[in-house]
Amino acid sequence: MTALTLVGCSPDAFDASEVVPEVHDPATVAPVDSSWDCFWDPTINDDWHDDVVCWKGFESTRPILLQDQGFVTEGEMRAAGEAYEAQLNAG
Repeated sequence: MTALTLVGCSPDAFDASEVVPEVHDPATVAPVDSSWDCFWDPTINDDWHDDVVCWKGFESTRPILLQDQGFVTEGEMRAAGEAYEAQLNAG
């Protein structure tokens, strides 16, 4: 067994007085996005109607779209997701 020595990592090498707390100016911090963003996110449940997920910050929803159609293509789901996103963001 060999010993491992880390150079410069002794407790004496750390000077806490050099630590400067990070201060955030509220005017420069990016605001939390308050709009919904929906995108195609296929599931593995063989149901094409829930292959769109929508996010708003930490909140998410997976709507059931185009449920009156039997088979739905990726392009149709993407378009339906964009329309649903617009509906959510409209109010």
